[in-house]
Amino acid sequence: MNDKYLKTLEYFKIIDIIADYAQSAYAKELISQIKPETELEVISNLLNHANDVIELLLRKGSPDFEGIRNVDGISKRLKISATLSNSELLVIRDNLYLARLAKEYNKEKNILDEVKENLIKNIFNELIVVRHLEDEIRRCILSNEEIADDASPELFRIRRSIVNFKAQVKDKLNSFIKSEKYKKYIQDSIITVRSDRYVIPVKREYSSEIKGIVHDMSSSGATLFVEPDVIVSINNKVRELMVEEKTEINRILSVLSALSLKHIDDISSNFMLMTTLDVFYAKGKFALDYQCVIPKVNQHKYINIISGRHPLISKEHVVPIDFYIGDKFNTLVITGPNTGGKTVSLKTVGLLTLMTQSGIPIPAKSGSEIAIFEKVCADIG
Repeated sequence: MNDKYLKTLEYFKIIDIIADYAQSAYAKELISQIKPETELEVISNLLNHANDVIELLLRKGSPDFEGIRNVDGISKRLKISATLSNSELLVIRDNLYLARLAKEYNKEKNILDEVKENLIKNIFNELIVVRHLEDEIRRCILSNEEIADDASPELFRIRRSIVNFKAQVKDKLNSFIKSEKYKKYIQDSIITVRSDRYVIPVKREYSSEIKGIVHDMSSSGATLFVEPDVIVSINNKVRELMVEEKTEINRILSVLSALSLKHIDDISSNFMLMTTLDVFYAKGKFALDYQCVIPKVNQHKYINIISGRHPLISKEHVVPIDFYIGDKFNTLVITGPNTGGKTVSLKTVGLLTLMTQSGIPIPAKSGSEIAIFEKVCADIG
């Protein structure tokens, strides 16, 4: 199909509307790439999926696809044994969570489930629940920046030690600040941090009165930020523990990454299945909002549109048309005054044909039939 003619018939505007119904970014991208098909079997299959998703929407509503994120980059990193970041692991967790919810949505029984097969439900059935990985990531990762204290016993021990040693440092520094002996040497009665070391602000002229390491100076030069000698060893211990903490966090992320690698095929498959479902549900939501039907399709160049409406004209102003050709005659002349609707009628026929061949329900009445064409051309204006 020539993009020039698709644009003339405003096909891409319909695609943009449908993309707005999708919840995930990748599904929106997939919808933007939809073009009319020309194989009857492919088109029939797409329309059958659209029909089945409409049925599910009417019976159950829509599952949640918002938050589904592309895992292609994550998959590539895992396959080279890279350690994933917090944010990457959270993407895996959220995708697994949404896939699990979708699986539960699909398990809701309805008497109609026993009557006929539903193609969309078959897609749901292919989703894989990996609950233990989802739960383990949720237990360990709190946010893009934070690992839970109890992600491992060792991390819990390290962080508890850091808290204890920091409390010792603060106690000793408070004794300096509150001491009558050192009171006149202190610029402000506060404890601050410089280069991850606890320090106190000392007046420059009294810097020799408090033995310690100078870590910084105020912009005016009147204040030095000093780490007294009595807390250097404790601060050193805090720094050592912080290095241990970082090492343990990296180990935890490495373990979670290795576990994710074991399930990367399921993770990748779930992503593609969920985005595929999001695309079909976007079409279904569009169909319900625009009062669309699934047309019959044929390869005999027979068109019969019953009360077809141009989907870009508001419901209040659109005038439905009946249009048929290809049965008893194959040439049709449309006449009438200016602004009588000739062009809109022709564009409606062309657009509804393109929508059908893209697997999109059309705004018309049940019983409408659309022919499949190799090309749809338009010379308008």
